[in-house]
Amino acid sequence: MFGGFIGGLIGIGGGILFVLILPAVLTSLGVLDAEIAQYVVANSLFAIFFSSLTSSISLFKDKNVYPREVLIIGLVSIITATLVLKGFVNTDYYDKAKFNIIVIGLMAFMLYRTLMSARKNDANSFKILNNKQLGTIGLVSGMVAPLSGLGGGIVIIPILNGIHKMQVRFANSISLGVIGITSLWTTILNLFEEPKSQIESYSIGYIVFPVALTLAAGVILASPFGVKASKKIKPTTINYIFGLFIVISMLRKLWEIFM
Repeated sequence: MFGGFIGGLIGIGGGILFVLILPAVLTSLGVLDAEIAQYVVANSLFAIFFSSLTSSISLFKDKNVYPREVLIIGLVSIITATLVLKGFVNTDYYDKAKFNIIVIGLMAFMLYRTLMSARKNDANSFKILNNKQLGTIGLVSGMVAPLSGLGGGIVIIPILNGIHKMQVRFANSISLGVIGITSLWTTILNLFEEPKSQIESYSIGYIVFPVALTLAAGVILASPFGVKASKKIKPTTINYIFGLFIVISMLRKLWEIFM
């Protein structure tokens, strides 16, 4: 529920919290250390889909939707995510250490971009981007989603808000739509994988349903409240909240590496 609330508030789907708790939970259910990265990514993206879907429904009711931007970024994102997932993430080469290093690196960059954006005046207008700009965002988010399990929102929002100067509430709406498309597609792909770990709970592919459905139930309940809260909070404050959770997640991942 907390992940769903934060996901709706800052437009990232809750993955920034899911990747912190899933390693311990999945290990206790019998997931081998060599496959923990794949399981974390798969189950985090499963829950993120429901978080983004629920939040997007709330945004649709408020007519805060941008179908052109979502579809172009989302299409490029799922193509890129498929190549990254099948060619790198769901292979023996991708392990827990690489997963943690990639997540920490992404978070450090996004923390910098977020803090820089928060210090500047946030425009109140929607900025129209061309197809090339949207496609580039889709390419980046499509790589980040399967590599980190964060859904892609962790790069979409800082790019739209920090680089293209789009107001953060518009960026959040686009981000939630894109990560919904990307996370649904990667979940379908992960259902057809054949993991080596013997799971004590019911699972198909990399999706462990007692874990994934519990997360999904929580985000479905809480995401709309996060969306409502985002309307009442200043964009600069949302940026600082986003930055705070990036710091918390980075510290947790550093602890996993060095402790």
